[in-house]
Amino acid sequence: MAPKSWADGPFKLIPTPLFTQGPDKPVDQYVTVASQMAIAHNTIIRALNSIYLQAPHVKPEDYKDFIGYSLCWYQMITNHHRGEEDRLFPQIEEKTEKGLMEVNVEQHHEFEAGIESFNTYLQSLLPTGTSFSAPKLLAIIDSFAPALTTHLADEIPSLLSLRRYGDSLPLEKLVAVEFQKAGMAAVRTEGGHMFFVNLDRGFEGGLWRDFPAIPAPVRFVLTRVFGRWNAGWWKFAPLDSDGNRKELYALGE
Repeated sequence: MAPKSWADGPFKLIPTPLFTQGPDKPVDQYVTVASQMAIAHNTIIRALNSIYLQAPHVKPEDYKDFIGYSLCWYQMITNHHRGEEDRLFPQIEEKTEKGLMEVNVEQHHEFEAGIESFNTYLQSLLPTGTSFSAPKLLAIIDSFAPALTTHLADEIPSLLSLRRYGDSLPLEKLVAVEFQKAGMAAVRTEGGHMFFVNLDRGFEGGLWRDFPAIPAPVRFVLTRVFGRWNAGWWKFAPLDSDGNRKELYALGE
């Protein structure tokens, strides 16, 4: 019997530089930041995979919850890229050179229209969701996923390439502040909980079990308390509130 699909495909997850370089090599701020960004990007990819795999098998009585879950993905990715374009990339360029991060912004433009179509279609189904069409949603995802996943992977070596600026670029500090601001923005929507139920704490042998570095009581509130809102949405998540893998809810027979 073939193993059931899980959210590590069809769109490929990104290995972190910290993992791929091995434990014997030195770790600087550029390896740290690029690795943390890969983990953040993997939550986006994993969530998209969970939507893509389950869409054809969602039952009519679950359409509304599935649409809510899928719209959380839209919130998560738009919050992430808005933070990069409005705050992080300009701050990097202030410390380096103007236009340095433009290639990353240009890549955003390659999939923005498709992601907006994703949002527009799902919003059009509310409030009941009864007219949901899996083939239509999958066609929209297929229209932007190649450009999106290419960008998410390409940004990791792009961050590593900033190493040439050495200590003159406080990249780790800039990214830490951005993650904090993006996290605060996400908490104001269901996108915050979406992050945690797509963050695999066992990824790369548990190397990222304690990421992000937040106090245990805060993690509890974000995962347990906030997770009670729209509780029906989270059955489609590939991980539980503790970041442990679980079988996808809607995969058919």
